[in-house]
Amino acid sequence: MSVLCLTPYPNIENAEKAFEGGSGENPIQPGGKVTFTCKHPRGFTDGSKTHEATCSLAVPDVWCTTFVKEETALLCPPPRKHVSETKREKEAVKKRANAREERETAKRGKVNGKVVYPNCLLTEKGKEYKGKVNVTETGKSCLRWDAPELKKIYDANPTYQFDAYPELFYEEFFLNLNPASHENFCRNPTMKNRPWCFVDDDGKIHSEYCRIPLCDDTRAPECKLTQKGGEYMGVKSRTISGFPCNSWLDPKNQEYERIQESKRLTFSDPLTATHNYCRNPNGSPGGPWCSIKDTGGSGLQFEYCDVPFCAPEAGERKCETGNQCESMVDMSTSSFNARRDTLNKTIHSFRTDTSGYALDIISDAIS
Repeated sequence: MSVLCLTPYPNIENAEKAFEGGSGENPIQPGGKVTFTCKHPRGFTDGSKTHEATCSLAVPDVWCTTFVKEETALLCPPPRKHVSETKREKEAVKKRANAREERETAKRGKVNGKVVYPNCLLTEKGKEYKGKVNVTETGKSCLRWDAPELKKIYDANPTYQFDAYPELFYEEFFLNLNPASHENFCRNPTMKNRPWCFVDDDGKIHSEYCRIPLCDDTRAPECKLTQKGGEYMGVKSRTISGFPCNSWLDPKNQEYERIQESKRLTFSDPLTATHNYCRNPNGSPGGPWCSIKDTGGSGLQFEYCDVPFCAPEAGERKCETGNQCESMVDMSTSSFNARRDTLNKTIHSFRTDTSGYALDIISDAIS
């Protein structure tokens, strides 16, 4: 009767093996032996110099060992690595970590550590979207938002096609109050379900939705893409002088009455009772602002917030009006920041425009 060992021999992790009476592959003849040695400087943890596993001569398919099978994982510590090998491994780990960080920052929209305004949706409705998709989900090309025929459609019946409030002027639905700056890109000026645009089907103008993905990370970047910054959705809630901002829906806010109902559509994000973040719902040329909760005796009712620019894309233009705009690529970082600082320093007093929103007295610093 054969008493071969058909099951694999018990193994000791990290140990070197030598075979007697076979190659170590099943089946193993009775008396076949595996000798284990541990190359760690201190050897096996139980003090043994070697351990063995022998195929039984009497009982079929049984291995006799000099060690407890359940403790093999701790019996032989891994051998110490050479210093240079350890250094190479650390460098490899560092490279993998850097690569992982680069992938994560790319998801967050960063280039060389500078924030880039995302080309995906931060919210499902995408009022804040400033990307360059200009075809609908059916592949049709979008019309320009400043096309005369669209303005005529709105003036004739704001609720038709636009689903809009008639209390607002056409321009007020657009971030920075300038339809022309949005060219023919998909937008959601009237807060439909998601970004959309108008298309012309053989003379019949109608709206269609666009297919734009939601960002993996929907946290809003703490920067603005344009000078006016109507797209800004960050959480900055203090002005350039350090005054805390008042909630937009606080009855004590001087703008409270004017931003009820339809005026909420001029914001880049939904308003809540606690929403006191810097915004620019009226297209003020100095950028995001807020009403001041506690002026500290300064007498100011409103003030701008210090919202930095996002990293520019190559050749992209970042302002909205006429020749008061220059390529961000042509403008050095130092000169650009200097102009921004000069602009902020010139803001000292405020007036109210015809729609009731706060506007400031701007010097020639923006020209």
